[in-house]
Amino acid sequence: MLSATEIARLAEEAAESLVGSRIQKVGGSGPERFALEVFGDSGKACLLIALEAELPRLHLTTAAHPGPKKPYPLVEILRKQLSGGRVRECCALPDERVVRIRIEIRHDERLEERLLLVELFPKSRNLILTDGELKILGLLRRGGGARPQIKHGGTWSAPAAGGRKNASEAQPFAFLEDPGTADLSAALEAWATPRETASNEQRVGARLLSELRRRAKKERRLLTNLQRELDGASRADELRLWAELIKHNLQAIPKGAAEATLTDWSSGEGVDVTISLEPTEPALETMNRYFKQAKKHDKALPRVAARLGNAEDRIADIETMIGAVEDAADLDTIVAIREEAIGNGWAKPEPIPKGMPLPARRKPVQERRKHYRRFVSKDGIEMLVGRTAQDNDELSLRTARGNEHWMHVANYPGSHVVIRFSTDDLPPETLLDAASLAVNFSQAKGGRVEVHRTRCKYVSKFRGAKPGQVQLAKYRSLRVQPDPERLDRLLNAPKPPEA
Repeated sequence: MLSATEIARLAEEAAESLVGSRIQKVGGSGPERFALEVFGDSGKACLLIALEAELPRLHLTTAAHPGPKKPYPLVEILRKQLSGGRVRECCALPDERVVRIRIEIRHDERLEERLLLVELFPKSRNLILTDGELKILGLLRRGGGARPQIKHGGTWSAPAAGGRKNASEAQPFAFLEDPGTADLSAALEAWATPRETASNEQRVGARLLSELRRRAKKERRLLTNLQRELDGASRADELRLWAELIKHNLQAIPKGAAEATLTDWSSGEGVDVTISLEPTEPALETMNRYFKQAKKHDKALPRVAARLGNAEDRIADIETMIGAVEDAADLDTIVAIREEAIGNGWAKPEPIPKGMPLPARRKPVQERRKHYRRFVSKDGIEMLVGRTAQDNDELSLRTARGNEHWMHVANYPGSHVVIRFSTDDLPPETLLDAASLAVNFSQAKGGRVEVHRTRCKYVSKFRGAKPGQVQLAKYRSLRVQPDPERLDRLLNAPKPPEA
């Protein structure tokens, strides 16, 4: 949480670029994130206002903040009220976490004043738009806080200072690695960006793991119930035998008996069988009931067995996906796995935050996500690594060319690796680099690992194969000992642009 001193310095720094400039664009890359783009004598500038609970802040930014095709409700209000206006003031209220941005704009040939107020308190984060008389025209409130007067149509007033600890007393500018840094906005952005990324990875990954584990628990309960049902269905032969014995001994069974011991001669030897009866039910009805139950179990047995096998497969797939999330190296991989989980019905889509517009019926065409990671070997040869099970199919069966080399860890789930090299003289270093990637992006842990190697033209799907499962017409094997230095070189090397 920024202190009042830090907010005042950031507002002062922003004023140098904002005051006198004209607002060209108002955007919002999220329901709690806004950007004011201005143009003036010093050129273009952009002010970021972030109200997220993790890192609420206000500062100049150089990063792009694209928004959705349909803007968020408050963004529409800000665009209508502020676009084309000229910034006349940007300052923090004395000893407060409140920044006031005063804007002059011409409406219907009249020069009017608008105030944009940014409140960054520990328990609440608010963005408020008012007219010159402080009448609230639009606002976004986040968090708690006891200020019921802050509402649409009300009048804004500065918060009472009494009884609130001033954070300016704390150590200011903790985000500065170099206390002599002149550009506070750049320093804050550099400090906040990796923390936001890590926070998003942790949040999305933790939620996905929770959903997958909850789904796995549900599938295990289903497995237990199906096993119980299968055990019951396996009694079909016993129930049919009871019905046959009752049929041949109807006259010998006394009325009102709770059980009867009858002799079974079907095996050639007399075997006494004790049959449970319902005292209030005639023996004939008991016989018909047992025949009916046996027939029902006969029909249910293959269905229950199939459902049992499917449940076991789903549990194995979910456990594999949980391992993939735990081993995921970046947010893109977690998001790709989440999309796969949503497609399988194992996770729910992200809820639409309050204040965010509902998605349009026809989604805009977006650039397709790459279904592979790119790496370059020591010899300069490109290697592609699948991200998810579906991505493995796309990479191996559609993207790769027939004579290109293909690798995958034996006996473990993992990513397919395609080496963009089509001749037989594959350099040994490239072979080891690709094998190291195959081991790294798999669930094989520790020791020497066996890796299968073949050409892409020998990779195919078989009937009933799950996503990512393939068969190899022929292949060779090699054993690889993971090399941390080699892996570090591959993962951290700069990647040239795609051809």
